[in-house]
Amino acid sequence: MSVREQLAKNLAYYRKRAGYTQKIAADKLGTKLTTMSSWERGVSQPNVDMLVSIAMLYRVPLSDLCGMDYNVSITAEERELIYAFRSHPELQDAVRKILDIREK
Repeated sequence: MSVREQLAKNLAYYRKRAGYTQKIAADKLGTKLTTMSSWERGVSQPNVDMLVSIAMLYRVPLSDLCGMDYNVSITAEERELIYAFRSHPELQDAVRKILDIREK
């Protein structure tokens, strides 16, 4: 899969995971629906500033959004767990206690 294809796939995946339609995401990012659609189809690509804005909106690392692995093996389920943990700061202390993880 090319970088362009991977980015397009990830843009759609993380948008859906964040619970946004293309229209809502486009509005939040200050772009057009047609532009959002073309990014997700791999017809065009957002510029670097927009990629950062998208990653922040979807609350994912830029490296994940762009499909960059850096030789870190992490499953999709592990990513979901990390996302859930980060999305619920009010539960993080309880999760740490359950897992017996201490803050350093």
